[in-house]
Amino acid sequence: MRTLRYYNIERNDSGEAVPFEHAGKDTDIYTLLDGNLLLCSPNYLQLYSQSGTSYIEQNIAFQRPVIRTAGHYAIIFDVGGKEYFLISGRELVYRGSIDGSRSIISANVCSNGQYAIVSTERGYKGVVNLYRAAGDLAATWGISSEFVADCALMNNGNTLVILSIGQDGSSFRSTLKYHNMGVEEPFATAELYNNVVLDLKVQGDTLWALGENQISAYSANAALLGSYDYTNGYLKQYSLSGDGYATLLIGTYRAGSLGNLVMVSASGEVLGMEGISEQVLSLSSAGRYTALLTYDQVSLFTAGFVPYGDSSRTVSAQRVLMHDDGSALLLSGKNASIYLPE
Repeated sequence: MRTLRYYNIERNDSGEAVPFEHAGKDTDIYTLLDGNLLLCSPNYLQLYSQSGTSYIEQNIAFQRPVIRTAGHYAIIFDVGGKEYFLISGRELVYRGSIDGSRSIISANVCSNGQYAIVSTERGYKGVVNLYRAAGDLAATWGISSEFVADCALMNNGNTLVILSIGQDGSSFRSTLKYHNMGVEEPFATAELYNNVVLDLKVQGDTLWALGENQISAYSANAALLGSYDYTNGYLKQYSLSGDGYATLLIGTYRAGSLGNLVMVSASGEVLGMEGISEQVLSLSSAGRYTALLTYDQVSLFTAGFVPYGDSSRTVSAQRVLMHDDGSALLLSGKNASIYLPE
C-alpha cells in the first residue's frame, strides 16, 4: 500500500498540481530536504515548500557550492572557500566559517545533526573537525601521513569515516578509515585501492563509496557488503538515495546516449538493468522509487525497474527530484511542478 504526502500542494480545477515559480537557474544545485526544494548557486541559497512558499532566502558568495543532506539536515559549503551553512528542516540554524589560511576541502552531515568539515591546514595534509551541533566542536583529527579527500558520519552517531589518498609505489591508493569519536587511530579500514572516489553517502547503516570504475557498500565497521564494477563503461549519472540500492547510468561510450540504467543493492546484486538509447536529462532515487527524465517523458519505477508511472507532460523539464512517497518534482526554468502518478 502506497501512502502519499501532499505537502499542501495547490491544484487547478482539473485536480492537477499547480506549478510554482522559484528563483533558480538551470546551472544551480537542487535537492529535496524534508520534501521541500533546496537550491543553491554561487550567489544565493533558497528553500521552498512544494506550494512555492519561501522558507529561506540567503545571499552568499561561493565559488564551488556543494549540498549534502541526511535526514532533516543539510550542509551547504564552498569548496576552496571558508563559509558553510547548516539547515534543519525549514530553518537556517547556523552560518559557520573556518579561520586563518585554511580552506574547505569537503564536509558532510549526519541524520542526528552532527557534521564534519575537512579543511587544509599548514603542517597537515588534511584536518577534520567534528561538530556535535551548530558550531559546537567535539573533536579534531590532524592528518599528516596522507591527503584527506572527504569524510562521512555513520548514523550510529559514534563513527567518523575519513577518506584518505596515499601512494602505493607509483600509483595512488584510496582508503576509508573508521574512527570512534575523539579517537586518533582508526579502529578499522577499508581499501579502495586505485579507484577514484567521487562521492560518499550514508543510507541507513550502509556507507556507499562511488568511484569512477566501481561502487562499493560498507557496513558501520568497515566490512565490505558488496560492489559493482563498471570499468568497461562510463559513469554518466547516479543517485545514492534509494532505500538499500544505488541507481547508476552507465554509458557504453564516453560520448553519446547509448548505455544502461542499473539498480545495484548493497550486496552488489543487480536488481534491474534497462537499456538506454536516448539522452537522459536527469535521474533521481528516493526510498523505493526512481525517476528518469528524458526530453519527452518522465518515467517512475520501483526496485528492479518495475514501471510505476509515466507522463509526457513534462513542461520542458530539465531536472527531476524523486520523493520517497512516490511523487516527483519536475524543474523547468524557473518553474517547479509535482507529478503524482494515478
